[in-house]
Amino acid sequence: MLPNLKTSLENLSATSKAARLRALMPLIETKLAEGVRHAEIVLALNEQGFTLTEKTYRNYLHRQRKQRQAKPSGKPGVAAPAQAATLAPPITSGVVAPATSPLISSLKVGPKRPPTFEHDPKGNPDLLK
Repeated sequence: MLPNLKTSLENLSATSKAARLRALMPLIETKLAEGVRHAEIVLALNEQGFTLTEKTYRNYLHRQRKQRQAKPSGKPGVAAPAQAATLAPPITSGVVAPATSPLISSLKVGPKRPPTFEHDPKGNPDLLK
């Protein structure tokens, strides 16, 4: 790689608010754990060049915490498996089990649904008398 290009790329810094705030999240979380109020953190951020409302700050904080929960292994780009996926029966050779299969019957929950009524679009003329 060319020395000038490498130096230029190394000197680049994050320009979006989200990226700059993401870099500060560990410090923000520490301060919140110490009992510092969100309003004070927003005020300090705005004094240092951020132009955030408290609502925008809370949205960024929520998104960051949600992303951190989705990655429990610490590996970037690896999402946690969905709980419903662990309950699904395994797919075997593309054959679908019939509805009377014990596996399918065991998945049904609750009482049987009552029969529905027949709908006549013409209506019942005796009801209008």
